[in-house]
Amino acid sequence: MSYIVVEIIPTYSIKEKGIIAQIQALKLDDLTLIERFDYRVEDKYIDNDDIKRMISYDKEMFTYTTPKNLLLKFKKFIGKDKLLIIDNCN
Repeated sequence: MSYIVVEIIPTYSIKEKGIIAQIQALKLDDLTLIERFDYRVEDKYIDNDDIKRMISYDKEMFTYTTPKNLLLKFKKFIGKDKLLIIDNCN
């Protein structure tokens, strides 16, 4: 059975309007890695300096895009697989 484990980093909390700054996901079949998704939005779309600092690591590992394109690419990546979402919010 294949499934996807995903981490999403927004630019603001749920109470504030913002965009998704980064999505990283792993598509797995049991415990075998099938595919990775490593995307960030370009810095010019992020107006939160704390988030910019937080996602400034491993820049060469990510593909950079627009907020709209990020979501379109992620929907395509998901396909019909199941999602396992990591929630680190209190």
